[in-house]
Amino acid sequence: TSVTAAGVALERKLIWEQDEQMLDVAFPAGGMVVLSPSRVTVYTRQNGPWAPSASLPLAPTRPWPRDLRGHLRVNTAVFQAYLPGMACSGAVAPSLSLDCRPSEEPWVLESGSRALLLGYFAVTRNYFDGRVTTQTGLRKTIAPFYSAASVEEQGRTLWLLAMVEGHTLVLDASLDPAGSIPSWGSDIAGTDARCGGGSQVLATRPGDGATPDALQAFSIVNHAAAPLTPPLEFPGPVTALWTSGGTSAMAIVRNLATGKYEAYVITVSCGE
Repeated sequence: TSVTAAGVALERKLIWEQDEQMLDVAFPAGGMVVLSPSRVTVYTRQNGPWAPSASLPLAPTRPWPRDLRGHLRVNTAVFQAYLPGMACSGAVAPSLSLDCRPSEEPWVLESGSRALLLGYFAVTRNYFDGRVTTQTGLRKTIAPFYSAASVEEQGRTLWLLAMVEGHTLVLDASLDPAGSIPSWGSDIAGTDARCGGGSQVLATRPGDGATPDALQAFSIVNHAAAPLTPPLEFPGPVTALWTSGGTSAMAIVRNLATGKYEAYVITVSCGE
């Protein structure tokens, strides 16, 4: 399924669905890793559908918060899993391994394949507490936020933060406020796709978690959001959205009709 406007295409591909909540899905070399509240599972595929090959349980030292979030980062066969108050490192080869420990370390938030932001997660909540560090070592404390994305506008780097209080804050490279976007939801993700003069950001629409959601691609023009595609509709709320490689993102959706959680690879591509 895809939507297209002015040569920019936003495409979704369903890759996995399951009854248990999915927090994130990532693709190490030769496989797929699914992070769920109870376990990490590795899937492999040989000329057909994905099939589970190994699974290890998660053993949190305290009960998970009600609206649990988690994030995966992969590098070839090695992966990291970030969870509230816990960090795990593991590998999918030669066999699945997982080492988890209590941790207050910041989560690594990617935006496309180039930009990184370190953000401290509020352990008992579902958002980042506002303490951030850039790749250049700049440390700053801002208000709590749900998600972050980096975009380029006319060669300058901007960070966008979906704030807990409801708007998306536009920050310059020094993390000083440079604008505000009132109309997005709480999940945003940056990509490397460069359609037109800058890079793109994907954003959900505002919702209450009980209605179907949509994703839309935007560029940032004069520190404001300029839509590039029509909304790409989903059969339920987007419960997680993370950058997945350069021009893709991973969206987890709770299907309101089936009750299952669905993982979609979202791809932005530019026309000629």
